[in-house]
Amino acid sequence: MDFTIHQYLLATEPSILFATGTVQQAERSLPEIEEILGGRPLDYIFVSHMESDEYGGIRIFLERYPDAKVICSRLASRELPGLGVECD
Repeated sequence: MDFTIHQYLLATEPSILFATGTVQQAERSLPEIEEILGGRPLDYIFVSHMESDEYGGIRIFLERYPDAKVICSRLASRELPGLGVECD
């Protein structure tokens, strides 16, 4: 299945990542995001809904940026704690 994943980084203060992508995508995009942020922290990770392209790589980003706050939809807030991820 070939489809496009949309992942956005607002490299502002505070910084926010919209969608982590899948695990494989997160592994590829993390170095680029680190370069764009230039040593600054990733402040927020936004998860709009529970699909692997939205949250699949969340662990990779939280390992690198453990202080990043996860913000999510109400539905995702019921699902993410089951994966060990707290969110607002």
